[in-house]
Amino acid sequence: MADTLNTNEKDLLFVSWTNRDGLGKELGEAFSNFFDYFDLGIEVFYSDKDLGSDWYHVLNDNLQRAKFGVFCITPKAVNSEWVNYELGSILNNRVQTCDDVKKRVFPIQLSNTDRINRDKTPFAHNNVKKFCADELKQLIDCLLKEYILKNNINAIVALEKQNKVNKIFELAFEKLQKQVEEILAKEKPEEGLKPEIIELRNQIKVVQTPIQTP
Repeated sequence: MADTLNTNEKDLLFVSWTNRDGLGKELGEAFSNFFDYFDLGIEVFYSDKDLGSDWYHVLNDNLQRAKFGVFCITPKAVNSEWVNYELGSILNNRVQTCDDVKKRVFPIQLSNTDRINRDKTPFAHNNVKKFCADELKQLIDCLLKEYILKNNINAIVALEKQNKVNKIFELAFEKLQKQVEEILAKEKPEEGLKPEIIELRNQIKVVQTPIQTP
């Protein structure tokens, strides 16, 4: 049974990142590819190439269109003027209640640092998600719900779509997880921390790792 689609413009999902730490571009590309696997009437914007001399207007045009925003939050990104600007633009580009808008922005912590310092930044007031299957699945389910409502899909077709999305998610997240782990392996230690403190943190992480039972 085919999905019933409207001819309306696709909803835009804006992937925000900064390359101050040398990781953001790769993370942004990985997430952009991840969302492309799902046929949910979503157009993904990821500025992976030179936007030309008119880059400011290109970015702002897409920010004004963006219904959803995924933010790659690294220790450098959380204090990036551009990333914070993009957050504010997406939060304010729709006439909705504050609660509804916050459901459309998804900051995801992407770092080996236990806690990114979000104090005194706009992200201190927006729920930053862990990078894990459960959080990403909630985001996909949110996009799916929007897709179903927008296209007035009946219950039978909606259930078929949900089952397809679930199967795709298992495969797509496994690939994304491997990519993110490889990218974060390049992350440099926090500036200002002594090597012995970094080593102690690493040892604590090993101790805290759950024991795998056969």
